[in-house]
Amino acid sequence: MKNDYIYAVARIRVLEMELLSRQDLEQLMGAADLSQALQRLKELGWGGDAREPEEILRIEEDKIWRCMEEILTDPSVLDPLKYPNDYHNVKAAVKLCCTGTSLPPERFLVR
Repeated sequence: MKNDYIYAVARIRVLEMELLSRQDLEQLMGAADLSQALQRLKELGWGGDAREPEEILRIEEDKIWRCMEEILTDPSVLDPLKYPNDYHNVKAAVKLCCTGTSLPPERFLVR
C-alpha cells in the first residue's frame, strides 16, 4: 500500500510539470485568434492531433481519467465527478419548468 501511495504521488508530480504556467496562460490570452491559441496549445503538447477546442478538452480529460484509473486502487470513488453536466442539466430543467421561461432550453443546458 505504501508503494502505491509513493507511485501515485510521483506520477502526479510528473503530470504537474505539464500544467500551463502563468506565462503559458498569458500567451494564450494574448493570442490574436482561436487558431493561434490552438497552435500554442499544440506546442505545449495538448490535444494531440485535435483541431477543435472541444476535442482538445475531451482528449485531455480522457488522459486525466486514465491516469486516475491507473493510480487508484478503486477508481469508482470518482464516479460522481463524471456526472456534473447531468446534475447541472437536471437543475436547469427544473428551474426552466418552475419559472415557465420562454427562452430556449439550449441556452441553459450543458453537453
